[in-house]
Parts: sequence; structure tokens; C-alpha cells
Amino acid sequence: ILISYSLIGLPFAILRPLIALITGVFGGVLMNLNNKEEKLVEVSENLSKNDDSPKTKNWLKDLFQYSFVEFLQDISNWLLLGLVIAALITVVLPDNFFTNYISNDFLGMIIILIAAIPLYVCATGSVPIAAALMLKGLSPGAALVFLMAGPATNAATITVIGKVLGKKALFFYLFSIITGALISGLVIDYVLPVSWFRYVLSPEHHNHSMGWFVYVQYSSTIILILLMLNGYIIKYFKKNKTEIIQNNTMKNITIIVKGMTCNHCKANVENNIKKIEGIADAVVDLAKNEVNISGENIDLAKIKNVVNGLGYEFVD
Repeated sequence: ILISYSLIGLPFAILRPLIALITGVFGGVLMNLNNKEEKLVEVSENLSKNDDSPKTKNWLKDLFQYSFVEFLQDISNWLLLGLVIAALITVVLPDNFFTNYISNDFLGMIIILIAAIPLYVCATGSVPIAAALMLKGLSPGAALVFLMAGPATNAATITVIGKVLGKKALFFYLFSIITGALISGLVIDYVLPVSWFRYVLSPEHHNHSMGWFVYVQYSSTIILILLMLNGYIIKYFKKNKTEIIQNNTMKNITIIVKGMTCNHCKANVENNIKKIEGIADAVVDLAKNEVNISGENIDLAKIKNVVNGLGYEFVD
């Protein structure tokens, strides 16, 4: 939300999560209405166990650890990729490119929607790209379609949802995302005031920073860069302090799991593997796609079932 506000303005920062919420509820309602007579899928015993792990005592430390380390580790690559793509769009495409070559706003939405499917970009990285596209004449509604469809309809997400939830769920997921994005885009272009969205890309908007606020911007940029560098150093260069302690009385194995992309994936895999009977500890190495497991009587079949059930791929 804050990145959207800083790059494409307050209206987008408010509308984007609101539309995503409405679209998600719409898709869930459609799914429920079409599954009234179907039996509920039985949840795996390993996934349904209550988490008996003790609550962390140092919640304040965990709060800052996630906010300034883990969260930045998750978004840094995507943010940098988005900035690079946005810079290329700004340099390569001529001004008013979309205005000159795609005069119909709805056609622009369809083209952006088709282009967003094979493009693997997260919600954070899509914001600077959308800003660059608007600078080149793309309508605000089409930009919203990209912000909605880019992160939600990429090939990787489609594959995982189809595999884990089934083809019917995938259909309603795509239908709700596409329908919600297109309708919202049309509302933005033809119902809401144009000034709400054009102002953020006007020259006056980019030259308004004067006086002390310039120093706030520069300081914030420097702090963000330092925090991102710290995240990279911890992730790739510092030895993982949570490594499993080698215990002669326990078996230690390492498995490969594909599809883990962020610290949420890491926690998801670790916590669910730990719930399996006989598992003492599980530690994920995101950089290597490895999971180090220790315990007694380790059952690889159960581990594989849990990992694949979460939507990741257990590599035999």
C-alpha cells in the first residue's frame, strides 16, 4: 500500500486493496455456490494438528526481525526487478506510446491482461512497472488491470492452484480476478474523476519536493538501500544460526523442495513438517531450496505428502 502511494498516488493505494478484497470475496462466493453438494476435502492429519509450539517470548524482537529483515528479503528482488523493467520502459518506449497506438482503453486492458499472464512479477514489483506504463500513456484503468492480474495470474500461480485446489477452483479464481480487474478498470477510466489518477504522473507532482522534505526522501532512500543490503548479507553470506544441531541419537536428512519463494513459504514448510510424528526439527534454506530435518523414525512418505499438500514440490 505504501509503495503504491509513493509511486502512483493515494487513490490507487486505497482502491487496489479494496478491489482485491471485493474480488477475493466474489471468487470465494462463486466457489461455494458451485460446491454445495460436494463433500468437503478431508484435511491431512499432519496439517490439522494444533500447533503446540510455545508462543515466542520476545515478540518485539520477532516484530522487528520480520519488518526489517525477512520482509525485505522477500520483496527486494521483485522491487529491483520492477524498477529495472520500469526504467527500460521509460527509456525504450516513446512518450504517449499507448495513446498513439492503442486509442481504445478497453483494448489496452485486454492487451495488458494477456501480457501479464506469462510475466512473473509480485505485487511490489508491479507498482513501478505500472507507473512507467502510465507515463507512456496507458490508461489508469489498464494500469489497475496490470496491478491486479500481474501478480495473480502468472503461470506459476496458475499451475500451483490447479494442482492443489483443482481445475474448478482454478477457473473461478481466474474468472473472479479477470472480471474484477476489467470491471474495476472500466470504473476507473469512465466513472471516477480523471484528475485523481492523472495528477500523480504530472510534472508538477514529480517536482513538488522542496525544502526539508527532500532530505526526508534522500534519507529514506539510503535507509531502504542499507536494509536491503543487510537482508542480502544475512540471506547469502551469514551462516544460518538456526541450523539443526547434529545429534548422534537422531537421524539428520536433507530434502529438496521446489516452489518456496519467501519467508512465509519457509515458515509454512518448517511448521508443518515439525508437526509430523518423529520430527524434532526442520530448517529451510531458501537459497538452496533445501530442508534440513532431524528426528527419529523419519517417514519420507509423510513428509512428501505434507509438502505436496501445501502446494510445493517434493523432489525425490
